[in-house]
Amino acid sequence: MMRLLAVDTSTQTLALCLAEGEPGLWQIRYNFQAVGKIQHGGSLLPAVVQALESVAWQQSDLDAVAVGIGPGSYTGLRIGVTFAKTLAQSLNISIYALSSLGVLASAHVPVESSQASTLLVPLMDARRLSAYAGVYQTSPEGLRTLQEDIHTDWVDFQATLISLAEQTQAQSIQLIGEGLGPFLEQTEVAFQDRDMNIEQRDGYQGMINLAPALNTIAWQEVEDVAVLTPNYAHATLAEREWAEKHHRQVATGEENEQFIERI
Repeated sequence: MMRLLAVDTSTQTLALCLAEGEPGLWQIRYNFQAVGKIQHGGSLLPAVVQALESVAWQQSDLDAVAVGIGPGSYTGLRIGVTFAKTLAQSLNISIYALSSLGVLASAHVPVESSQASTLLVPLMDARRLSAYAGVYQTSPEGLRTLQEDIHTDWVDFQATLISLAEQTQAQSIQLIGEGLGPFLEQTEVAFQDRDMNIEQRDGYQGMINLAPALNTIAWQEVEDVAVLTPNYAHATLAEREWAEKHHRQVATGEENEQFIERI
């Protein structure tokens, strides 16, 4: 039986969880969320120490660590991923990457009767009516990814939502995140001629919750800890400025290493 520490620092919420078992069959031993203007750099390690003490575990008892790799706050993601990589390397244990948007969606899995007919759309405001977003649907195996996490113009993204709603014969859409008003308005406009129930789950409090996520979202074991980087989903300001200065395209996806890692 594996012992796992999971952390997510992609938003202002600090979330961590201790569990025993194996992927998909975790039993939660400890679940914690600190909501508000949390300074992850100074709060994460003390929170982990407190969690381990509460269940009488030592760091050496851990067999694996899981971390939310984003999308989300640039600084928050760097802190969480760096912590998880350091822990995995120092203890020589497995490390798993989790979608932070998947974690967000998992807190709002609908009741069984409406599972197949509901699209879960976790999103994080990326300014100027753009967002980090994904689309999920509940299946017997857990949350099924219909749209990988991306950075998108929200108006343009409505075509994707309409297409997925038609393909899955969805009857409702749940937008999940914080400050959803402008996004909800655009989605209601896009679906105004369609019979679609559109709801919002607004506010991060209680929503960045690793306990339900551990047994519902996809797990990705990282074979080489050294190359694990956050999923920023789009180029940072530093990347864009560097690319413009050097007249080059910004590296994205698997084609190249992240700009920050290269320098």
